[in-house]
Amino acid sequence: MQRKNFQTGTSSVIQRSAHYLEQAGETFLKDIVTPLTGQRVQTETFAPSVAAYDPFTQQAQQMAASQAGLGAISFDPTTGAPTSIGAGTGVSGYQPYLDQAGTYGTQAGTTLGGVGADITSARGAMGTAGTTLATGLGTLGTAGTELGAAGTTLGGVPSYLTSAAGYSDLQLTHNLCLRIKRMSLVQH
Repeated sequence: MQRKNFQTGTSSVIQRSAHYLEQAGETFLKDIVTPLTGQRVQTETFAPSVAAYDPFTQQAQQMAASQAGLGAISFDPTTGAPTSIGAGTGVSGYQPYLDQAGTYGTQAGTTLGGVGADITSARGAMGTAGTTLATGLGTLGTAGTELGAAGTTLGGVPSYLTSAAGYSDLQLTHNLCLRIKRMSLVQH
C-alpha cells in the first residue's frame, strides 16, 4: 500500500521520559486519581465565600452609575444587592465636554456668519481691480508706441559706432556728441 501526500524521507522521533518517572506517573494515576474519578469533589470546603454588600460598595456602585449617566440604583434591604436602575440622563460624565463643544459650535457659527460679507467685499474689490487693470493696459499701449520710436532712433547708432572705430578716444567722444546733438535737433 502506498501513502499519498506524505513527504518522503522524513522521520518522527518520540522523546520518552526516564523509566523511573514513567512508573511514578502510572502509580500516581492508579492510586490517587482513579479512585476520585467516580466521586463528587467537595468544593464547598475550599471555595471562597462572597462578601456581603456594605454601604461603601453601594455608594461606589451609585457613583459609577451616575458617572455613566444612569439613574438611581435600588438595593435589596436584606442582602444589599442592586435590584434595579432608574432612568438616567445620558452620558453625564461627559457633559462638561459636550457643553464646551456647544460653545465652540456657536463661535464657529458666528465666525462663518461674517464670511458672506467678506466675500461680497472681495467681489467689489475684484470689480475695481478689473477697471484699474484696463486703464493700465491702455497706458501700456502708449508705452509700446514710444518704445517703437526709440528703437527707430537707436537703429542708426551702430553705423556711427562702426565709423567711430578708427578714431581716438578724444575724436570719438567729440564726434558722438555732435551726432547726438544733430539727432535730437532732427526729432524736435
